[in-house]
Parts: sequence; C-alpha cells; structure tokens
Amino acid sequence: MTSHEVLIVEDERLIALDLQEMCEELGHRVLALAATASEARELLERLSPSLILSDFELRGDGDGVDVVAGLRRRCPRLRIVFVTAATGRAARERIASVEPDEILAKPVSRDALRAALSITPPRSSRKASSM
Repeated sequence: MTSHEVLIVEDERLIALDLQEMCEELGHRVLALAATASEARELLERLSPSLILSDFELRGDGDGVDVVAGLRRRCPRLRIVFVTAATGRAARERIASVEPDEILAKPVSRDALRAALSITPPRSSRKASSM
C-alpha cells in the first residue's frame, strides 16, 4: 500500500487525534489537524497533502464541503474522504456535490479507514498510472 500525506479537518479534538493515530498506524503521514474551515484553508496555503480527511460539520465559518469545493477545481487529483455522523439527505447530497472519493460514517473503524485509504491512491501513483 502506498502512503498518503494527510490533512485532517475535524472540529472534535479527540476524534481528530484518533484519526491521526489510525492514519499513522496504517503508514500514512499526517501533516496537520484543522478544527475549522478557515484553519484548513490557511494550512492548505502552505501544505500539499495528497489526501484530505474531513468532517462535514465543523465549528465556525463553514463546513467540510466549503473546504473541499474550491480545492477540487484547483487540485483535481487531490483525494478526498469525508468522515461524518450526518445522516440527513440534504447533508449527504451536499457532500456528494464535491464528488468525494469516499464517505465514511462515524465512528470510523480502523478497517473502514484502511479500506478507504487503500482505494484512493496518492496523486503521484495516479500520475504514474496515467502515463
């Protein structure tokens, strides 16, 4: 399995730390944790993750879709995995509007995360396979 460089966008600190631990145990490098949409945007100005692991509902000035929407256009090879407890139809449709690679339901198990990350190869792998 190829490893990802991950930005975790999650406003619940314990969940963010749990996701970080699971990612690292699975061989991925976590670049940073962001708790709000604006913090995620600031981090994305200086970091280049291969994958964003984002909650849908965030504190503050936006949600996970707000974080991802512009990125999808600018970085089409960026892998996006949503982690959410949102079960409503409107929330699911909003998430689907940014075409994530995976949507995982909370609580996330290590096996579900492993499966999601294994089917979302890093950008460098996609570039190599498309040549």
